[in-house]
Amino acid sequence: MSDDPKCAKCGGGMERGFLASRSLDYTKPDDWVSGAPETSLWFGTKVRSKEHHQLSAYRCRDCGYVEFYALPE
Repeated sequence: MSDDPKCAKCGGGMERGFLASRSLDYTKPDDWVSGAPETSLWFGTKVRSKEHHQLSAYRCRDCGYVEFYALPE
């Protein structure tokens, strides 16, 4: 990812952020998980044996367009 990404819609400058999930008493960044979702009896959705990457969100300062990336750490 470029250090100075440009918006795909209007060419404006993008700022980095993240999509936050709130659960009970804490907030955490969301992850991209490989494969189709599979139901787990105990935890909602199975994710343990799957590939994970934290999502980064880039928002255009000019038009508000948002793009998500699952960049390697």
